[in-house]
Amino acid sequence: MLSINKRRYWLAGLSVAAYSFLVLFAGAKFFLKMEIAGGNLVNYAVFALLTGVIAALFVYFRLTIAFLLYMTGLIVGFVLMYRAFIYDMTGWRDLVGIISLLFWTAVGLGSGLLMQLGYYLFKKFKK
Repeated sequence: MLSINKRRYWLAGLSVAAYSFLVLFAGAKFFLKMEIAGGNLVNYAVFALLTGVIAALFVYFRLTIAFLLYMTGLIVGFVLMYRAFIYDMTGWRDLVGIISLLFWTAVGLGSGLLMQLGYYLFKKFKK
């Protein structure tokens, strides 16, 4: 199984937060060609902070399966967000993109926690 250094949890959280912020900002600025207001930056920062804290907690508590599935859900969400931004959906592309990002992030979080719980119970009752 993947070994994660517990002392570097802050690095994982900071990396995920920076990645989330930059990808959201770039998608809105360059693909949607939006004017970025201060409120948008605050929203991007809050989402990035939440994703970073969740990733840091997974690393800190050594929940490797949950971390990997959460990161997979986050990456799939960003890919589908960009896909929605690129294809013209008659005005709905920004909303559809953000909803797909939030949906796949929640799917990754939920499936990661469920699989980690299943792994924990399997190890506990295997003895």
